Amino acid sequence: MFLSIFFIIFLIRVFEIVPFDVFTTALFSCISMPAMYALTYYYRREFVFVVSKKQHRLHEFWAREFYALILSFLIGFLAFIALTGSFDVFIFSLAYICVHVLRILFSVLLPFLKHRYVDVEHPVVVVVISIIVSIIILVFIMLILHIC
Repeated sequence: MFLSIFFIIFLIRVFEIVPFDVFTTALFSCISMPAMYALTYYYRREFVFVVSKKQHRLHEFWAREFYALILSFLIGFLAFIALTGSFDVFIFSLAYICVHVLRILFSVLLPFLKHRYVDVEHPVVVVVISIIVSIIILVFIMLILHIC
């Protein structure tokens, strides 16, 4: 994921589609330790830290996911404000969405490739996958900016 973020930063510098310094800081704020901790705590709370004997309803699962996303967003946005002094919610939201689209792409792509006996830990494969995912994210950013 970090390698993909670096490729995204490189592509953004080359194509100049968003304000470079603010957007790159927003990306790093989204993956900052406090933001990721908030996300993983709520995401894995009942599966790793607490063993529960009762079955959970689907709405409870989605509620935890919603809380995790909101809290992660708020903590990341605070980190973004602290690092940039900017209150640009649009740029931060775009970066936040990009980071989560990255997570989704990796969670789908890596098991798919592993199932087809691709060594996803080989350095060349890691670089190729990161470049492909970065290009997908760049196209995603361009589409969002074109719509807005």
